[in-house]
Amino acid sequence: MRDGVFDNEKIEQYFVDISRFKEQLAICTLVTAGIPLRPSELFTLQHENLSSNIRRNIFIEDGMVALVTGFNDITETKLIVRFLPREVGELVIWYLWLVLPFVRHLSLWQSNQAPSGRLDSRRRCVLPFNKDACLWGPDPGIGQEWTYSRLNRVLERETEARLEYALDIASYNDIAVGISRRLLERSNAFPNYFRADQRRKLDLMDENAEDYDDIDFEEWMDILYDWDRETETAGMAYACEISERPNSASDLRAKFRACSTDWHRRLGLESCGRAPSLLGKRVGAPSRGDGD
Repeated sequence: MRDGVFDNEKIEQYFVDISRFKEQLAICTLVTAGIPLRPSELFTLQHENLSSNIRRNIFIEDGMVALVTGFNDITETKLIVRFLPREVGELVIWYLWLVLPFVRHLSLWQSNQAPSGRLDSRRRCVLPFNKDACLWGPDPGIGQEWTYSRLNRVLERETEARLEYALDIASYNDIAVGISRRLLERSNAFPNYFRADQRRKLDLMDENAEDYDDIDFEEWMDILYDWDRETETAGMAYACEISERPNSASDLRAKFRACSTDWHRRLGLESCGRAPSLLGKRVGAPSRGDGD
């Protein structure tokens, strides 16, 4: 604050920092949640209930943040429950608990300060509630939307910086499925929903294949993503454990939890025990009696 009022330039820089944090949090979630998330699932993760029939789909179960999503498998809607490791789940909770309310406060203050027409419209962007209820809703300040292309660029940027090779979403998905089938217990290996879903949709498009002869790969991905978003089927299915068949929900969640925690152990995360890391030997977590 400066002279009792907020500094607009500092607010803008803070919003940029928040956007960068959410980009990195998206990659952490994508990599550590277990079965890789589709972009359409990630962008509709919702932390607040709305007045409409869409419910929030971020929960805490037995100390772990759980993400409940669904997708239309042509004949039925399937639910997937992914559990975040403590290292990532705590970041989600801290963001929702401490950061998001402050961001909303700054956005409202900023929108009410300057007379109409005197402040750049980007600085007067207040997100509508239905958008702000999504964990990866539009960025504060400028209102930039999350899209498949943006997530793809972020993943390529982060993997190139750390692996010296840029991975896109489809490549990461295939690699994660391959790793899971080689190193996880057979019952916990990841199904390749992403590729299977594309194949099913492309098969349905076959009848009109002549209309798509000149479309490149990125345009195909945009078409597939738009198809997912326009149907809104996945969004309508979130948090459906309320209406699931008796005795089926708990068993399903237990299986997904085992899948996620097996993946966490293979990543060598401190919160998940002693399984070796895929990256080599790791230092064991300190015991309670080790002091500092």
